[in-house]
Amino acid sequence: MAQDRFAENPEKGHGRIDQRSIQTYESLPGAVKLPHVLQAFRIIRHRRHLNGKPDTVEHACGVTSLPREAADAQRLLALDRGHGTVENDNHRRRDGILGEDDCLMRIRHGPANNALFNNLALAIILQSGYPDLAEATDDYQTNRHQGLRAVTKTTPFERLKKKPNRPS
Repeated sequence: MAQDRFAENPEKGHGRIDQRSIQTYESLPGAVKLPHVLQAFRIIRHRRHLNGKPDTVEHACGVTSLPREAADAQRLLALDRGHGTVENDNHRRRDGILGEDDCLMRIRHGPANNALFNNLALAIILQSGYPDLAEATDDYQTNRHQGLRAVTKTTPFERLKKKPNRPS
């Protein structure tokens, strides 16, 4: 396997110094038994805490269907760093606007179903064009007919898929 190394400069923030490094490998046929895998990688995250806590080292392995031309070692490391941003933004919306962390469901499929419906609600609100998610949830709570219309309305793509009735 061809190997490429990249070490990122240390980054200081949140009371620690983070240093990430990555090793990427071009996947050889048969080496990884997953379809469409073009690269494999190992990321090493070394955190040095400035408040006296012990240092931590974390190893993460992954695969990608992106070719080396589209995602070299530096790009894969940047994608890994940005992954947490997506999760944090989604969590902020679901918790801050929909109060997901305050939900008392703790057994069986309740938490997963709640997250599913919260994601569905956010998708409907985002598709409806509201610039402010909190304003949209307030409007839908006070005018439930408007919320029902948002759920049942067809998108322009769905209207294109429907064929007009033609006389036989």
